[in-house]
Amino acid sequence: MNEIELIKRWQEYFEGLNTPHTQVIAKKLLEVNYKDLCQYDTELVESLFEDAEKTIECADHSLKQIYETEINLRIKQFGDYPSNIVNIADIRSNLIGKLKTIKGIVKQASVVAPLVLSSKFECPQCGSIMNIEHQTGIVRTPERCSCGRKGKFIRIDEKKIDSQRIVLQEDVEAIHGNNMPKEIGVFLYEDLCNPNLDIFLSQGNRIAITGIIKDLTKFTNRGESVERSFIVKANNIEPLEEQYKEMRITDEEIREINELSTNPKLKDLLVDSYCPDIYGNEIVKQGILLQLFGGR
Repeated sequence: MNEIELIKRWQEYFEGLNTPHTQVIAKKLLEVNYKDLCQYDTELVESLFEDAEKTIECADHSLKQIYETEINLRIKQFGDYPSNIVNIADIRSNLIGKLKTIKGIVKQASVVAPLVLSSKFECPQCGSIMNIEHQTGIVRTPERCSCGRKGKFIRIDEKKIDSQRIVLQEDVEAIHGNNMPKEIGVFLYEDLCNPNLDIFLSQGNRIAITGIIKDLTKFTNRGESVERSFIVKANNIEPLEEQYKEMRITDEEIREINELSTNPKLKDLLVDSYCPDIYGNEIVKQGILLQLFGGR
């Protein structure tokens, strides 16, 4: 499917959602449910699998036409389908450019910083404006103007967005044998750097990242290296753990808690339930559990 057809298909889909314009413009994003998209247009879904970056770019272009401003498409519940999930240790070169969901634990998160996407330069000789995109992570300047002038152009504007990098580590459940947990860099942009998402990006939190797997160019003193490293350009973040403030305890759970509180073997039950995959070490487990409780 070519880009013109993709933009048309996306536009028809978005207009059928009837999402309030003010809500979309205020958030600068539009969230769509992957299951709903599958039911609406299977060819759009196929295009998403074949060339995720182009398909999502066409969606963003369509949203800009509808809302007359920059709006980002965010795909929810993509990881509800097991075939869309990949373990960090299983990522290979054949997955580059593919949209996948990766589950793991946040190992670290950088501070949010501005990222320069492009710069506008003015030629002091003829006044022409040149727009240069920075796609390699290095700021580039124009080499020549159409009037023939070389170098010393005036930078008059820059397009910046918020960016953040997190390191996602394999969950213990995904590790095979005695292997060390693998990790991967994940890049967040624009609305994914929203302060409201910081609660999900704390160290140790379990999250699911849906994004495009890409290869990051490495540079040496001699120039570009032949080696690459896998990264993920995030499209959506979903927490895998219920936040404390969001917890709702049912009457049945309250009854079970009260029963446990009178069980004389409660300490042994807690020790046995803590890291059951690790055999023995009861004293160590008991010490860790005691540190979790406090107060008078």
